[in-house]
Formats: sequence, structure tokens, C-alpha cells
Amino acid sequence: MKKATKFIVVSIVTTSLLLASCQSKTGKAPETKKGKDTATIEMPAKLNMTEDEIALRDQEKAKEKVLKAKEKMTSEALEAVLETQKAIQFLSNKKNNDAVKSLQNALGKIAIVTKRFPELKLLPIDINVQRNELITDINTVKQVTKDAKKALKNEQLQEARELLSELSSEIDITTVSIPLATYPTAIKSAIQLINENKVEEARVLLIATLDELVIEKEMIPIPILNAEVMIEEATRLHLEDSKANNGEVINLLDNASYQLQLAEVLGYGKKDKIYTELQQDIKTLKKEATAKSDLKDLLEKLKIKLKNFNERVF
Repeated sequence: MKKATKFIVVSIVTTSLLLASCQSKTGKAPETKKGKDTATIEMPAKLNMTEDEIALRDQEKAKEKVLKAKEKMTSEALEAVLETQKAIQFLSNKKNNDAVKSLQNALGKIAIVTKRFPELKLLPIDINVQRNELITDINTVKQVTKDAKKALKNEQLQEARELLSELSSEIDITTVSIPLATYPTAIKSAIQLINENKVEEARVLLIATLDELVIEKEMIPIPILNAEVMIEEATRLHLEDSKANNGEVINLLDNASYQLQLAEVLGYGKKDKIYTELQQDIKTLKKEATAKSDLKDLLEKLKIKLKNFNERVF
């Protein structure tokens, strides 16, 4: 089986410290003229669940990942970076002794955390959560993609870039970390340089060290989260009263199917054969629901399969 892409990007960048936060942004796909040869996919009937309710449940699922990362985030790690920044300022003001004290404090803070978490290679100092939701439909995404391909073919790179820039619907979790393989060593080297009266070299080294904080960005596709929430709600309603809620269960299955199609056209795990399997499972469930059969086992299996897919794609 072809492995799904893991949406994790690690880069070394110049960074200012991020404040832990959760932000939300909702966007719409760029306007575009629909071509005559664009195949259309009909949207399912509207859900009884509100967009806010779905978004809230999505956030709860994303929170699990954030909390897991925050388990390793300590005040000492952030204080180590702040002490390094203070040392740079002290060196600029020719307060070398104060700079050394700050750097020794930084090493002490890091030692406390590494003793607590000896297995860590990256020491988190900040986590930022951003929800970027795209309000659109599959037909629009397909048409925008087609227009972008045409622009690329005509070497209109900026037009293609603008068209594609909005085609994402995801929760982004950004973690800033201290690289333990290099950071403490650099601090020790800076202290030695200061003691040798090579103050400017020490200052440059410390600035470069802060520039090498590691940023990890994990992207969680919202349409896949939406599908999982809808299947969970369908399960709840079926168990509550299978006969009275049968129509709503079918509607939830239709909407979950649509969300999975949207995730695929947006490129989240594109061409992963699990999409075909999930759609077939939903088709089977709808058939059984129409026949008013017991869906409990089938829904539970689909929930597990979808959850496993979420974790693999994330």
C-alpha cells in the first residue's frame, strides 16, 4: 500500500518567540468561471448539525494532539531562550559578567528539563494552533485547479500561485523547539568565547543559535475531521433510536462521503486507496440503512477505519 503523505514540515528559520494561542480564519475559494467540460458533483442535503458544532468537535480532536505536545513543554525551556536573549543584550551593553550569568542560567534550565525528559531531541517552548477553513465545494476546487494548471502551462506563475493559495482547509499546529543536539553546546561555546574576551564572536554565535530554533508544522485536514465527526454523530443517533433517526443517519453518511471527496480533491492523501474503501463502506451503510438494518457493527468498523486513516494522514 502506498504510504499517505504525512503533513509535517520541519525547517530551521529565524524566529521570534510565538505566544501559545489558537486562532481561526475562514476563507472562500477564488472566484472562477466554470468550464463547459467540468464534471459537477451534487452537494448532499444540509445537515441538522450547525457549522459551529462541527467546528467545535474538530477542535476537540485537534486538542488531543496539542495536549500531547504540551506535556513536554515547560516554563524552564522558554526561560532558557529568554536568558539567551538577555545575554545578547548584555553583551551589546558590554556587561559581560551579566551575560555569562544569563547563559549559565539558560544551561541550568535546559538541564532541569532534559533530566525530566531524557529521551527528547527537541525541547518544545511554544505551540500555536491556527484553524484555516475553506468554505467551498468540490466543483469549485476542481475548476480552480484546472484554471491553475492552465496558468502554469502558459507560464503565468503568479496567477497560478494566487489561485492555489486559498485551496487549503486545515488546522495547523506549529511547535517551536530548542534543538538539544546543538543548543547547549553553542551556549557553552559562547561562555568560553566571552571568557577569552571574544565578545563579538560570542554575540554572533548566540544570535545564530536563536536563529536555529526548530519549527515543526503539522497540518490536520478539516474535511477528514468533519467526516469523522459526522460518522460519530450517525453512530450516536442510530444507537439512540435507529428507526426515528434513520433519515438523519443517511444524511450524515452522504455528507461524510462528500467531505472525504473534498479532502481528496484538495490533495490530502490524494490517490490513497483508503478513500475508495471508505466510500464503499459508506455506500454499504446507506444500503443497509435504507433497508432499516442494524448498522451498529458497520458504523463502529467505519469509525475505527476513519480514525486510523486520520492518524496516518496527519
